[in-house]
Amino acid sequence: MNVYEAADFVQSLALKPGWKIEEVIPMAPNMLGVVVSLNVANSNERYAPDYRGDTFTAQTINLIPVTGLSKTELCGKVIKICLEKEAHEWREFARYQDGQRWVAPFHPHQEQGERNWLTGMARPDLVSTEL
Repeated sequence: MNVYEAADFVQSLALKPGWKIEEVIPMAPNMLGVVVSLNVANSNERYAPDYRGDTFTAQTINLIPVTGLSKTELCGKVIKICLEKEAHEWREFARYQDGQRWVAPFHPHQEQGERNWLTGMARPDLVSTEL
C-alpha cells in the first residue's frame, strides 16, 4: 500500500477505549507520522496510591515506515506504539511505599528510574513490547 492508503488505514483503526489516533501525516513516499493520545491521571507522588488528581491528555508522536507492510503488519506497528506508551505510563504510576514516600523505581522521567529499567531490574518478559 502507498503512504496515502496507509494513512487512511491507520486513521480508521479502532483502539482501546481512552486511546485515539489524533493525527496521521504522510511524511515522505514511505513514512507516516502518527500521533496517538490517551487520557491519564496525574502520576505525581502526592496522588499515590489512588491517583485521584486531575487527568490530562498524553500524546506520543512516532514515525512508521510503511513500504511493503500489510494491513496486519501496519496495525501491529500501531499496537507496538501503544504498548510502548502504556509501559511508559505504568513506569510512572507503579510505586511502593517506603516510610512516608511512594517510590517509583522505574519512573521514566527520573534518572535512577530510567537506569533501573535499562539495566534489567525489571524482568525482561514483563517489559518487552516486541511483536
